[in-house]
Amino acid sequence: MASRLDRIQHSMPGAVLTLGAATYKDIFSNILPVILEYFNENYERGMYYEIGKEPPKHLKKCYTSVFDRKHTISFMRVR
Repeated sequence: MASRLDRIQHSMPGAVLTLGAATYKDIFSNILPVILEYFNENYERGMYYEIGKEPPKHLKKCYTSVFDRKHTISFMRVR
């Protein structure tokens, strides 16, 4: 799932993506750790992506307004 998320964020820059699971807890205990492990192994946090806080200035802003970044992952837009 993590590599698919990576491909999607490259092919759809600026898009808002959501993760879905049977329960909210499943996302945090089963899905998100694997996704974060993948991105930590392949990219530098703060340079290419940021988790749960305002992204650095070199990351272009999302097309959609985000009021609470507590549960967000922001990626650098390539295009």
